[in-house]
Amino acid sequence: MMLDNSPTTPIFARALGDHWQKLAPAVKGHYDLSPCSDDELVLKGEMSVYYPRPAFFLLGMARLFGGLVLLREDNISVQVKNSSLLDSGAIFWHRTFNVPGRKQPVMFRSQMEYAGGDEIVEYVGSSPRMKLGVRMKISENEGALNFQSVGYTLRIGFIEMPIPGHFFLGRALITERAVGINEISMDFSIKHPLFGKIYSYRGRFFLPDTV
Repeated sequence: MMLDNSPTTPIFARALGDHWQKLAPAVKGHYDLSPCSDDELVLKGEMSVYYPRPAFFLLGMARLFGGLVLLREDNISVQVKNSSLLDSGAIFWHRTFNVPGRKQPVMFRSQMEYAGGDEIVEYVGSSPRMKLGVRMKISENEGALNFQSVGYTLRIGFIEMPIPGHFFLGRALITERAVGINEISMDFSIKHPLFGKIYSYRGRFFLPDTV
């Protein structure tokens, strides 16, 4: 079945094409938000985040733009709010980490945009004039959704400046799969070509029962 490739089609459906229908229902439900709408979805779960301490200096650049969460904690309570805006073709991710012992939660916001073909770009950065983006190819495998980074980009105003290679930060790999009717697991890692794995997280999240 051919998908409608209009601007209001979910960006992940546009990138996956016919494979969109092969995603497990819980995974598909996580990304079934239409751009240029008021769609919203809230997930709740736990994550464990780790990075080797020497990698802090490599990861610090991404954190300056508001990317990644530089924590070394297990079983962090996390809420993820996914939403759309009527006047935007992007999908927005708002993550809230409630870390034990901290009075204030840690926030991580990003937006995802369709980049053509099987690619999306996830942008981070609090400034509307300058954002750091990671380009990712996505694919489906036995109902799971896979992401693989293929490069980085810097958006300044309306100008995109590619950052060549993966020496900037490393290659990101993400797998999201269903582990229940309304439950998903996530595994994420960044591997640098010189320093190996410099960042990782894993977690499980519950979607609303209506999905």
